[in-house]
Amino acid sequence: MIKQVLTFSLSKSIISAGNVQIMGAIIRLVLVFSLTFAAYVRNIPWESDIQIWEDASHKAPDNPRVHENLGEAYWKKGRLDVALEQAGIVLSFDPSSASAHSNLGAIQDALGRHDLAMEHFHKALSLDPECFKALLNLGVLLQSEGSLNEATRYLQRARELQPLDAEVHNALGSVYAAKGLHKRAVEHYLLAISLKPEYARAHYNLGSIWLVRRLEGKAIEHLRIATDLDPGLAAAHNNLGLAYIRIGLIDKAAEEFRMAAKLMPDSAETHNNLGRIYELKGLRQEATVEYQTALELDPTYSMARSNLIRLSK
Repeated sequence: MIKQVLTFSLSKSIISAGNVQIMGAIIRLVLVFSLTFAAYVRNIPWESDIQIWEDASHKAPDNPRVHENLGEAYWKKGRLDVALEQAGIVLSFDPSSASAHSNLGAIQDALGRHDLAMEHFHKALSLDPECFKALLNLGVLLQSEGSLNEATRYLQRARELQPLDAEVHNALGSVYAAKGLHKRAVEHYLLAISLKPEYARAHYNLGSIWLVRRLEGKAIEHLRIATDLDPGLAAAHNNLGLAYIRIGLIDKAAEEFRMAAKLMPDSAETHNNLGRIYELKGLRQEATVEYQTALELDPTYSMARSNLIRLSK
């Protein structure tokens, strides 16, 4: 049974344990805007939020703060195209605004335009070396590209400016996880959670580290919190499934892998994992379908191919 479990795989890993790769303990959606919302706005639905700032933009079209808040509202709603347009309007009012460049960088990064994002973050810091959001966002982007020492430098500077910011500690934890410094990573994830107990991604990251350390009880605790706080966090469902596999709860693992596959239907790894679960349960036809789906999504995925060949014998 244990040998079979070791053939499970998870995508884009940065940390590993034996032959099992754990889904990366870094979730890059840390990129943030320079917020200017009034406190009361935060507690209303995003649709109403958008309506408020759309109305304000018609009444005060020359007010950059209004456009920044409107862009933030669309960002939260996932409308990156409109958020990008609003960030551009803000920059046209004040090309020397570090905050506007940082916001543009965050949107460009979310759109996958990492070089443009890097340019805007560096421009923001040339205008204001203490622009917190630019330091944080640039550190996260550099970490994702493997420039860990550079990332650490920017994130440590961000922490000096705002030592009680949960996102900074989560990002630093992810850098240390990528370096294999798990103890330091855990320290920062715990700090992030103490500062923001409802921070789903910090719980996910901490749970993933515990999974690497083979502390399945702690891993399950934090991964379950992560999925409770953010049911759409596919990576947490995936790693929770692996944790359940390790302690022999096959049915629970199947439930989590099915949810991960539903949330990430284009992920070859999640379909391969679901196939392994079906195979362990003796459901050969269902397993075959999942392995074939994994190979259709990624024809170079050797693990799914090996699983399919073994199953056909």
